[in-house]
Amino acid sequence: MPADLIDFGIERSRHEHFFGREDVLAAIDRHLDGAGASGRWVLVTGGPGMGKSAILSRWLDVQEQRGRRTPHHFIRRDVMDWDRPEAVARSLSAQIEALYPAQKDPEARPESRLIELLAKVSKHELAPRGERLVLVVDGLDEARSDGAGQNPLPGFLPYALPPRVHALCASRPQYPHLGWLESRGNVRQIDLDAPEWTGSNEQACRAFWGDQAPRFTPRLDPRLVEEAVARAEGNLLYAVKLREWLEEQPREQRRVERLPRGLSGFLEQIWQQLRSLPREQFGLVVNGLGLICAAREALPLEEIEAAWGWNDVEAGEDFLRAARALLLEEPASWRGARAYRPYHEAFRAFVAEKLGPKRMAELHRRLLETTARWPVAEGESDFRRRYAARHAIAHALAAGEREKVRGLCRDLGLLEALCREDGSAALEEALSLGAKELGDGDVDLLHRAVRAESHWIRQEPEALPELVYNRLRSAGWEAERIARTLHFPRGLPKIRLRHPVRMWTAEERTLHGHSGWVESCAFSPDGQHIVSASTDRTLKVWDVATGQLHSTLEGHSDSVRACAISLDGQRIVSASADRTLKVWDLATGQLLSTLEGHSASVQTCAFSLDGQRIVFWDMTLKVWDLATGQLLAPLEDHAHSINACSINPDGQRIVSATMDGTLKVWDVATGQLLSTIEGHASRVKACAISPDGERIVSASSEITRDNMTLKVWDTLKVWDVATGQLLSTLEDHASQVNACAISPDGQRIVSTSNDRTIKVWDVATGQLLSTLKGHSASVQACAISPDGQRIVSASWDMTLKVWNVTTEQLLSALEDHSASVQACAISPDGQRITLAFTDRTLNNMALKVWDAVTGQPLSALGHFRGGSACVISPDGQRIVSTSMDRTLKIWDVATGQLLSTLEGHSHLAHAYAISPDGQRIVSASTNRMLNVWDIATGQLLSTLEGHSASVNACAFNPDGQRIVSAFTDRTLKVWDVVTGQLLSTLEGHSASVNACTFSPDGQRIVSASWDETLKVWDVTTGQLLSTLEGHAASVNDCAFSSDEQLIVSASDDSTIKIWNFDTRRCLDTVHGVGPFRCVCTSLGLLCAGDANGNVWLLDSTASKPEGRVSTTTRPVRLFFSYSHRDEALRDELETHLALLKREGLLQSWHDRRIGAGDEWASQIDTNLDEAEVILLLVSADFLASDYCFDKEMKRALARHDAGQARVIPVVLRKADWRSAPFARLLALPKDGRPVTLWQDRDEAWTDVALGIRRAIETLRGRAE
Repeated sequence: MPADLIDFGIERSRHEHFFGREDVLAAIDRHLDGAGASGRWVLVTGGPGMGKSAILSRWLDVQEQRGRRTPHHFIRRDVMDWDRPEAVARSLSAQIEALYPAQKDPEARPESRLIELLAKVSKHELAPRGERLVLVVDGLDEARSDGAGQNPLPGFLPYALPPRVHALCASRPQYPHLGWLESRGNVRQIDLDAPEWTGSNEQACRAFWGDQAPRFTPRLDPRLVEEAVARAEGNLLYAVKLREWLEEQPREQRRVERLPRGLSGFLEQIWQQLRSLPREQFGLVVNGLGLICAAREALPLEEIEAAWGWNDVEAGEDFLRAARALLLEEPASWRGARAYRPYHEAFRAFVAEKLGPKRMAELHRRLLETTARWPVAEGESDFRRRYAARHAIAHALAAGEREKVRGLCRDLGLLEALCREDGSAALEEALSLGAKELGDGDVDLLHRAVRAESHWIRQEPEALPELVYNRLRSAGWEAERIARTLHFPRGLPKIRLRHPVRMWTAEERTLHGHSGWVESCAFSPDGQHIVSASTDRTLKVWDVATGQLHSTLEGHSDSVRACAISLDGQRIVSASADRTLKVWDLATGQLLSTLEGHSASVQTCAFSLDGQRIVFWDMTLKVWDLATGQLLAPLEDHAHSINACSINPDGQRIVSATMDGTLKVWDVATGQLLSTIEGHASRVKACAISPDGERIVSASSEITRDNMTLKVWDTLKVWDVATGQLLSTLEDHASQVNACAISPDGQRIVSTSNDRTIKVWDVATGQLLSTLKGHSASVQACAISPDGQRIVSASWDMTLKVWNVTTEQLLSALEDHSASVQACAISPDGQRITLAFTDRTLNNMALKVWDAVTGQPLSALGHFRGGSACVISPDGQRIVSTSMDRTLKIWDVATGQLLSTLEGHSHLAHAYAISPDGQRIVSASTNRMLNVWDIATGQLLSTLEGHSASVNACAFNPDGQRIVSAFTDRTLKVWDVVTGQLLSTLEGHSASVNACTFSPDGQRIVSASWDETLKVWDVTTGQLLSTLEGHAASVNDCAFSSDEQLIVSASDDSTIKIWNFDTRRCLDTVHGVGPFRCVCTSLGLLCAGDANGNVWLLDSTASKPEGRVSTTTRPVRLFFSYSHRDEALRDELETHLALLKREGLLQSWHDRRIGAGDEWASQIDTNLDEAEVILLLVSADFLASDYCFDKEMKRALARHDAGQARVIPVVLRKADWRSAPFARLLALPKDGRPVTLWQDRDEAWTDVALGIRRAIETLRGRAE
């Protein structure tokens, strides 16, 4: 992944000669100083060469001279990743975090990192100190847009600046997206092209020549200087380049008549001079220039020579001499060479226009065949490997090579490499461009699959092949089609779906950022923004198209319960438990007013049609008149509390929903009650009015009695407003309905529920059209976009989800289970799986048997009323389930027959296990006792007492003589089945233990806990052997493979992990779409069930333990070559390599490991010769050390050149190393910048660690 901090020193050094712009700097300061505590934008615009970058660079210099470090970013098109919006946001965030380390959040999500950071800095750093923070961004017009031409500015510029945060930006005035910024009321613009700055521009050029002219020998003719000022037309870039051109001219050629007019005239004159060269030399220069202009980052001369086959040493130097006026030279760490790019973006455009589209396409093709060739051949440079990964698709598109684009987009190796280099956003952008250009449905589906899995890919790029395979498998693609269509360089994923699971293409994106439950959401009238309200006391404004967080609105002192947007899209109203309503400006995030005086928590709010009134409820229904600031008479007639209200589209009527089961319709103007609608049997939770005002939909719970059982049905009802008649009842939710909405065309109803789903209904027929799943907690609110194509849902899982209901479809799956899969088992022959899952009521259990090979259902055993859990025998032949009558029931899987009922528990049993021989059952009840039963006779054999907490799980050992039980008090207990004796208590977990199991040999126990870990225990001694860490949420289940080599775990973090039993290292991860509840494994087949009702059948060829297969799974040996004066820095690096060691990827050695009495020289030689990775820790002391330089380095490079090891220079301290023998190798950290010069040293070490990880993965891949 790319480093966050970027060194713009070279870029800024281009503007070190700054003249005559004090008036512009003063204007910038006036605008910023006049902003006070409010956030302000200052925008400097002007054509190419007018000095915008120089002005911003000089302003930064002044601030630094005053001791003010200022976060800044210079966007440069096709220079590394400087022009990517996500890179700009990362760069600014890293600099701000370096200034205010206390506000750094390591867990911050990339899309909201900058916005949230600015909000925290504003509140906790700037406001208390009365200080300001200015962000400087140059080159807005060079920011890269996506394939659809989307505005890139929201990707890195806050939609609203927090208090005391200002932004100073520069751009060409013709930039099409500039209106997004210029429309803000708090923008102050300095247009250098405007007449008011003409004199200033000319004075700047005059000051430049006043400084530079005396430097010429002989001094320049004053008439020449005066004409140079006039012909510059106020363009400083022209002045700078003209000075360079004059220096190269013979004295007699420095004449007035030879001076070109303006920047375009200068470029034309340079071009004509090139054309006057001999034809062969002109062709050479044009080839080199064209390649540099087509390239997407600076090219080393060696790459240009290789692309054109310039074998003559002089060719490259001839090219540089002729084209130097158009080039910018910058250092490159690769092989110590320097790299070249166009001096200015205007120069790139000029050359491209001269060469024409056809020739530029040929140049892109040339790069595609050389520098950007993929796959990269063995032995190629790291520069080519990185360049090809980042730019191959872009060059293929520019070259018009459609089939090449198609092949590259389908190459999972390239896509993974691109993601590693530039991040998941760059990967999505490349696939989006490819799909648009090709019109290829396969590439488009691949793009949507990557977008849907982006939250996983961002964290683990190496998981891309598995995620794409499973997503496409679930989209209906057969395994053969996936293998035929996509290229998997490392072969098909080691763990992959055998049959589809339910994944939802309707889910467009997930919005993360709230730290509390999300209670409400609303679309803006133009459909471009979403506002959300949360218990974290904030509102957030989001961009619908990009998912980017625009602003966070802070001011409430308690949970925000509701929000709404005025019809003109300009204001937001929020209702809070702090007993206030607040009105905000949507564009700026400014708080406009606070409406106080409410008698209780304000639960609902809505704007009237004209935006002049706000309807709310705080125990009574009331209306605020915003124009007068008066609270109008309350609307009182309900006998019970109001849960929700909705305003008629014409703004004249209000519908309120109450606890007494009624709906009431009111006249807004008079406050008169117009009608009452009755028909619900209990409280009405939510309501909505159709756009034509003729229908109301309401949500409630209906209660009926069936014998001794109460049934609660959660329904929606559709009513005729005029008559009060019930038109239809909609039933399918499994729990309380929390919210409902009607689409703008009045054709569909959307509802949300505690069952974690969103449902879409047809208004006319009452038919359920689709169920949207993906939230992991109750869904509290929903809204429909004005065009009816999107739904946004708000959940207690602290996220919002945006759904595209125009493309929503249910992807093929094993079965439409309605709720969580609670248990699973695989038959001994691996041919069948037995599943237990909760039905739609969440109270009953249902059982089904499936053919594991075909994925087809074999039998259904029906529902067990009142059941809350079940267990399946190891052979899959019998099932035990609980009942609300405190009995256990045993069922025959093949026939579905009830075999026996076990009675004897005084409390409900909720955990049990069957012995391996199928003869006994152990059950745990809520009275903290374990009962052991004989299955054949139903006899209670023994009771194990002495528990101090509730039992969550239990298991038999392989011979059935021992039982382990897991408890809520964080312990496990091991029992002797025959004597009932407690053998040991296992302590070590820090939270409730959810699951436990014995290893196949009975010598080990593995346990899974709420503390997000698994632990491995020795049965005989009770000793804790190891802790397996890696899950990010509660671990719900665990299992051993039959060969005892693997442990499998299922977690609420929506992953399954496969662990090596011997090394305790995580080998593979399966990424799901919801929390995993259960898991089992047998004969290379892995079965798991999730909370969404999915059954995951996965073919597993997971890595085997070290020493039993290829040595590719053993740690890579690493050798440190360093000066002892850098020992402290070496220790810092080792700390940052700790995770690689924990993962079993790395084993390091340095000379401090030599023991007393050992022959130190022999030890060094042996370890150096055995190392696969050799780090040269570069500093002046390293270069001065005869032993390091002459012995260790020479031996290391000899092994590197022989392909026996990978040598990586790591530059610790500033030193002149560019001419050293190792300078031909790519140095770490990024660009070979010394670690000690980074603002945040941890950032530097992280970049080094990531580079070493990539090297290790490359070595392991080659070994495979």
